[in-house]
Amino acid sequence: MRFFYLLTSMVLLGLSASAQSNYKPGYLVNTKGDTTRGFINYREWDNNPASIDFKTTLADNNKQKIAPADVAGFSITGLTTYQTYSGPVSTDESNGNRVANSRDTSFIITDIFLKVLQKGKNATLYSYQDQIKTRYFISEDAQPPKELIYHLYYAAGQNGTITESTYKKQLSVIAGKHNLLDDKLNLYIQRSEYSYSNILSVVSKLNDMKVAKEDNVITANYFYAGIGVNITSFTTDGEYKKAGGKPYTSIMPMLLAGVNVYANPNTQNLAFRFELGIGANRYESNYKNQVLPYNDVVFHFTQLSASLTPQVLYNFYNQPNFKFYGAIGMQVSYNQYVDKAFQNKDGTAFSSFSGAVFDFNKVFANPLVKAGFTINKKINIYASYIPVTNVNVDPYFLISYTTVQAGINYLF
Repeated sequence: MRFFYLLTSMVLLGLSASAQSNYKPGYLVNTKGDTTRGFINYREWDNNPASIDFKTTLADNNKQKIAPADVAGFSITGLTTYQTYSGPVSTDESNGNRVANSRDTSFIITDIFLKVLQKGKNATLYSYQDQIKTRYFISEDAQPPKELIYHLYYAAGQNGTITESTYKKQLSVIAGKHNLLDDKLNLYIQRSEYSYSNILSVVSKLNDMKVAKEDNVITANYFYAGIGVNITSFTTDGEYKKAGGKPYTSIMPMLLAGVNVYANPNTQNLAFRFELGIGANRYESNYKNQVLPYNDVVFHFTQLSASLTPQVLYNFYNQPNFKFYGAIGMQVSYNQYVDKAFQNKDGTAFSSFSGAVFDFNKVFANPLVKAGFTINKKINIYASYIPVTNVNVDPYFLISYTTVQAGINYLF
């Protein structure tokens, strides 16, 4: 149980640490175009950063806070690139959840960091997200970025919302400049939505890319499958224990498969994991009954289990070829019981408790903690712990167990 609380505390600490220092190699580009190499504190930014922390060396205790007005941009090697933009930024609420009650073309003039999504031969696509909404910007050649304009609002006296998709015209103009605007592409642009996947797909076509993809996105191992063992320690209590019921430890196989959903595929620090499993446990007790009728008793059953285990996972040590992680979650399982027997040692029926003895719980919901490491992005070795679970419904036959699971997974 101490292990359960210790690992839970470690995972929660790791989650809080996700907002702390994570310096990665990178460089700044000053307003004259010169670069300064060093280390940038890379966060799992939900919104574009308003500023960044920069060090010339990892050992440097004096970090510099860099704002958009200080530089022309920055890049974190192999992970992401941001470019400074000075100009108008729309401020109307048109994200689908919050929509203006009338046409709103308001904007502010400001300095911001735009995230470079794709830099191609004909156009560069950027994004900017803050607490209001996500916006997309585009530039051609050496021209400064311009916002792709989209407005969504309610109009008095009309049902539903009004959509102004100016971005479609902007994209069509760029396609026309490069002799790409045929009927097929024009139809594709007109059907596009103002979303990450749609805008990225259109710009990829403007850049003559066969596959729509964002720059600097690291391929993550999302799916995995593996084998392992359930090491289950059964304990007895109550009248059953007084009658002679013994504890028992079983080692049985299990199969697992799951998917990782990363908060940021580039950093892969934090992941939400959904895991399916099938496995088994077995209980056996051969004992001399300490109460009437003082006979030799054989009691056994096999528990077959199918489970779903959502988890939150954090990599405490995170390098490309070696990761050490902890996870907390909840295992929800449905159980069936087979090979059941409660009888005399000679095989004859012992009917005194034949009804209640097999009155088992079938659905369990138990907390789970897990620790493990991943080698070379493919091999994951882990151990997990599930605290006390009560097997029986009947108050006489009090049987509970704790489980340690260990195994190996292959990541796809």
